[in-house]
Amino acid sequence: MLHEIAANRGRAVAETVLGEHRPEVWISDRYAGQQGLAEVHQVCLAHVLRDVQYAIDCGDTLFAPKIRELLRWAIRIGKRRPSLKDSMVW
Repeated sequence: MLHEIAANRGRAVAETVLGEHRPEVWISDRYAGQQGLAEVHQVCLAHVLRDVQYAIDCGDTLFAPKIRELLRWAIRIGKRRPSLKDSMVW
């Protein structure tokens, strides 16, 4: 099944769609129902960026702006990933 229409986005919906398949990596927002569906859970950086922007909009002038720049940098690197060398050392 590639698609499921449901009244919510609970864990049972994802499990129904996945069936017996378990991906190596699951990318989602931080919704708890979608954690543990794969070996590795990657939080969607766009969702985190949205939450950080919300903190800025609510008045955070110290921490959130610096995190926003770090997230923007990570997203830019991610867009370049296909052209980066695998041997790159940090």
